[in-house]
Amino acid sequence: MNSPGKDGKLFGWKVHLGFAGLVAAIPLILVPLSEWSSMSPRGSGLGFVVSMLMLLCLLPAGLVFVLAVIGVSFDRTRRFALVAVVCCMTYVVALFGAFSIANAIQVHALGKLADRSRLLVASIKAYEMERGHPPESLEALVPNYISEIPNTGIGAWPEYHYRTNKPDEKGRSWMLYVDTPNDPMSFSMFIYCPPTHSPPPMARGGMRKQIKDWVHDSGG
Repeated sequence: MNSPGKDGKLFGWKVHLGFAGLVAAIPLILVPLSEWSSMSPRGSGLGFVVSMLMLLCLLPAGLVFVLAVIGVSFDRTRRFALVAVVCCMTYVVALFGAFSIANAIQVHALGKLADRSRLLVASIKAYEMERGHPPESLEALVPNYISEIPNTGIGAWPEYHYRTNKPDEKGRSWMLYVDTPNDPMSFSMFIYCPPTHSPPPMARGGMRKQIKDWVHDSGG
């Protein structure tokens, strides 16, 4: 039969481990949930705000981790220091896991956006084929080629953007894209660019991912 002292210590460690689990659950729930909300038709930039807040929490977590590592050296603070170390490490691992889930949600949403954009792309191509040049704006497609300019269906990035430019080596002289900033300092875009087309120049330090007939340039 366990003594009251051992039972108390066991209960204490269970409480501490439960707290560590709660620390991990916060980013694992909030980050993917807010990203899913942002990608919905009525979404907003909430997902990006939550992600930034979770990242900012790494600063105090890092400070706590350093102090806790020092505290492990002392008998009086060892128990709480160990709990703090576990909580900090748990938070970091959970945060990176949460961002991986959120990224998968975003890629899935962009794939759906590529599918929804087929009618708009077809309208631009039909205009170009019939008149020998691309439309000057998306509004020029209405009403002969499309009844109205659709929105993207993603609340955080609701609008299509379009511009004409000099023909590239494959003769393409227009670009359809959606601004997809993840924060105020980023310049990410989702650009119509099937594999047979030459992609536009990418910002230094950015990353490019092909999603169906579109590319997602993130970074910058």
